[in-house]
Amino acid sequence: NHTTAWDLIGHNGAAIVHERVWNSVQPGEVRSCTGCHEGPFPYTPREIGPLPEATDLRARGEVYTFVDHALPILQNRCQTCHLGDNPGGGLNLRGDRNTFDALVTPVPERLPEAYMQNGDARGSFFFQLLTGDAHGDEIHQARIDAINSSVDHTALLTPEEYFKLATWIDTGGGFAYLIAGEATTVPQVIGVLPPPDGNNIPQNSGIVVRFNAPIDRATV
Repeated sequence: NHTTAWDLIGHNGAAIVHERVWNSVQPGEVRSCTGCHEGPFPYTPREIGPLPEATDLRARGEVYTFVDHALPILQNRCQTCHLGDNPGGGLNLRGDRNTFDALVTPVPERLPEAYMQNGDARGSFFFQLLTGDAHGDEIHQARIDAINSSVDHTALLTPEEYFKLATWIDTGGGFAYLIAGEATTVPQVIGVLPPPDGNNIPQNSGIVVRFNAPIDRATV
């Protein structure tokens, strides 16, 4: 079986619409969009086939991470301004965990407070700054225009680099892919921003959970 999910992406590689349903396709099976877009599904459901053994997704090029994909691009294109004791925007591309934290950790009273919205490249100020398009967010657009009028960030990347950064964000914005056996214990939560009201944290609520070890969607 091959499990897939489809995204509708724009010209910069960022997902416009995420598919909310995973599809399982068996060898030789032909699938179309008629199940969702042309009335009820008229066919007899197939039995689920045998599940394949887990493989190292990074070796197959299916996991996008900050360490493997985003950081090399940023260091190649952006470290002229984003390196040293006083880096632009507080983003220092020296390459350690602090670089990742500077991108993903909200800073109260900063505009914008969060540079990234994990799972949404089009809604992330970081990616919007690189494309020059805030997709209707007037507050972000005003800030983007002001920054790019001083230093134009929209001509820094190639189409392939846009796609890699967008895919990294759209697939969860993970820090690093930990191969089997590398993580000996489950990463522990060390902080939550902002503090949750009880234990009920809804999905897509903007809650940021900090761990004591690198973690991404591929490790959980």
